[in-house]
Amino acid sequence: MEPQKLDRILLVEDSYHIRSLLNMTLTVLNNYQVYAFDCGETALNQAANLDPQLIILDVMMPGMDGPTVMEKLKTFRKYRDIPYIFLTSKVHSDDLADFERHGVTGVIAKPFEPTELSPMVESLWTQYHQKRHAHYIEEFTELQGQYLDSLHSSIDLLNQHIFSLEEGKTYSSKQLEMLHVLVNGLCGSGKSYGFNDITSSAQVLANFLKTISPNNDSYSLSSRDASRITALILGLITIIEKACEDTESPERLKGSVSFSRK
Repeated sequence: MEPQKLDRILLVEDSYHIRSLLNMTLTVLNNYQVYAFDCGETALNQAANLDPQLIILDVMMPGMDGPTVMEKLKTFRKYRDIPYIFLTSKVHSDDLADFERHGVTGVIAKPFEPTELSPMVESLWTQYHQKRHAHYIEEFTELQGQYLDSLHSSIDLLNQHIFSLEEGKTYSSKQLEMLHVLVNGLCGSGKSYGFNDITSSAQVLANFLKTISPNNDSYSLSSRDASRITALILGLITIIEKACEDTESPERLKGSVSFSRK
């Protein structure tokens, strides 16, 4: 999965010379739009008016250090789910472990080679989005499993409708409405969870149900309509059962130091 193009970077670095070098390198070599600030307080005052895609923070700054700036920026909704990169000379393993606990995406060590800065930023940007996508796939797979479990209840409900239809008694307009609601739910959810056949089969049944318009609660289906509905329900149940037996999960996506999102 290719991430969107990186265009806008917020930079906070208290050293004029380092900030100027970073700004020039990022704007001249890669044409990024850089919002550069000399301290966290100024960046926070302007944060609401900016729309960066990535944040680079110096760790050691007077007044407010990088981790504190990151924590305060994340109080803004639009700053919560974007990558943060720390710029620091503290690259001991204990320091890196501490940065990871803060939830930083990665670290660029000082001193840095200016011509290597943009490739490092791009690499961390790509890794961040790959990890987000992998995390999404994991959560989707869990939701898909819950959805499959819920389909067993749908099968039970569909079988209850078959039983009512085959009893030969009046199949009320209320029952017909309940069936329509159930089937419409399967139309909307099947394809979304990767089961196109469920949506297709449910849609055929839903379309047929639309042709039946009871006028009152005592409405009685014709035997022909009842048989047709029963056959379509049985076909839908067969497809749902096949989906429930399918144990394949969605394909999963197969580093400056890069950290996982927590």
